[in-house]
Amino acid sequence: MTHNIHAKIDLDLSDKIIDIKNSSYDIAIHVSQDTPLHEHCKFIGSIQWGLYATPRYIAQIKKINAPSDLPTRDFLLFRGIARTLSLSFKREKQRVDISVQSRFRSNNSIALMSMALSDFGIAYLPNYVASEYLALGKLERILPNWSMDEYKIWLLLKTKDTLTSSVKNFTSELQKCITKDRVKDNQ
Repeated sequence: MTHNIHAKIDLDLSDKIIDIKNSSYDIAIHVSQDTPLHEHCKFIGSIQWGLYATPRYIAQIKKINAPSDLPTRDFLLFRGIARTLSLSFKREKQRVDISVQSRFRSNNSIALMSMALSDFGIAYLPNYVASEYLALGKLERILPNWSMDEYKIWLLLKTKDTLTSSVKNFTSELQKCITKDRVKDNQ
């Protein structure tokens, strides 16, 4: 795929919440469960989360049949937007919150996935991050019949005039990537 988006990019990956109006940035991508309190924002897509571990790790522990089987396990948890010590599970009309302890915490999904692939525990990951390793059989989804958190992705614009054709093209490409990953998640 050829990308013809002509822009100067200064990429800052951070979990800090910024005040885009008073920042040096023209746009920001904001990931949250809630709608941002910003007058110029555009919904881009959503990210589903799940629990993943290697078949080897899963074979070494007592079988997990329900969320209530999870509290004594080794968890690799996301530190940042998804600060989690209580994991939420939903299935049909049932909702369960389970408190867990982390063995390892990071604000980087790739670091969590690497730890999971090294048999260190059960990683709480965005489904799109785990999808390739799931397809290769290197990771397994734990409790796949339960849904977990969903975070929304928002594009924040400094002003309404920031939505130039280049920003529209960038947003369109980003939405295509998110849509492609959601299709993979559902397969």
